[in-house]
Amino acid sequence: MNTVLNRAMRNRMRAVLVTFLLLLCGGLLSGAEFTTTIAPELNAFFRKTNGWIGADGAYSIPLSRNKTLWLFSDTWIGTVRDGKRSDVKMINNTIAIQEHGKEPQFYYRTNVHSAEAESLIKPEDGRGFYWLFDGAQTKDGVFFFLRQVEIVDHSSVFGFRGFSTSLARIKNPKDDPMKWRIEQLKFPFAEYNGKDSITFGSAVMKDKGFVYIYGNNSGPEKAVKGMIVARVPERKFASFDDWRFFSNGKWTTDFKSATPISDETASEASVSYWPALKKYVFVHTQSIWGKVMLRTADKPSGPWSEPTLLYECPEMKYPSKVFCYAGKAHPQLSSKRDELIITYASNSFDVGEVIKDARLYFPHFLRVKAAKK
Repeated sequence: MNTVLNRAMRNRMRAVLVTFLLLLCGGLLSGAEFTTTIAPELNAFFRKTNGWIGADGAYSIPLSRNKTLWLFSDTWIGTVRDGKRSDVKMINNTIAIQEHGKEPQFYYRTNVHSAEAESLIKPEDGRGFYWLFDGAQTKDGVFFFLRQVEIVDHSSVFGFRGFSTSLARIKNPKDDPMKWRIEQLKFPFAEYNGKDSITFGSAVMKDKGFVYIYGNNSGPEKAVKGMIVARVPERKFASFDDWRFFSNGKWTTDFKSATPISDETASEASVSYWPALKKYVFVHTQSIWGKVMLRTADKPSGPWSEPTLLYECPEMKYPSKVFCYAGKAHPQLSSKRDELIITYASNSFDVGEVIKDARLYFPHFLRVKAAKK
């Protein structure tokens, strides 16, 4: 009997130890400084079943203390019934205006002849289409980046290539969005050469009279890959002669000399100041593998800390070929200093799965809380 009791006691102690180690490792992996939970009340605003029924991108620009402009890229238009999309059409960009705590209003165009849905913004030169990237509101209007893209392989979910960037300027953002006057300013600081690309617009932040614009240098040399940053006085956002690029600790006029401030290359991300930490935070997903990460810095130009894992997207465990990406923060939605609202996107390598499973391809909202010190 004693032998049985001793064996049971050892097994119990071993189980307790294993549980303790798992909890410890989980705390280290998820970041002991942070607690991340799903925000179902925010998710509900975007789980539409008619018209706009899902999109990726989900950049946001504060228009006032209580109103946000949402920028979406590829968007499904149709209906959702019994958890499936039907009668669907994909268009390349849409927007929404949301008063905080209320249902967002979605906007896209309708073809006057066919009555079919169309993207809100189309390239003036008629080539390809636009995906919408980050931006900011200044006294001169609302600005955001337009990545011009074309399809090169219809058989692949990644069969596209970017080839140009423009900066959108909306001079009348207080009007009905369907009456916006949208200028398309050709952006001079971009190169699209396959693996040697230099792009901007993946994240934008206003701070102390400047606008900081983050991008990526994906050059072939490992030493030059990573996130890069430009800045411009807020009142001169559209004056490209006033842009400067961070290069080896100095601000220069040559965008090709910009040096990486982080080894991470996130095509979509956010940078913002988090009062609870008294630091700038860079939020992104680790490639398309469903891990939402956070880095911190004392300055907008870095240097940035090593990444902390905030969340592992459960959609990655779905039986379909799911991937998760486009993690970013939306600090204007946070009502508390110790809280940060984050979204990410989910998709599938099999487009048919996205149509059959309406849990995918909506913005997924998370609430991250910083531990009290």
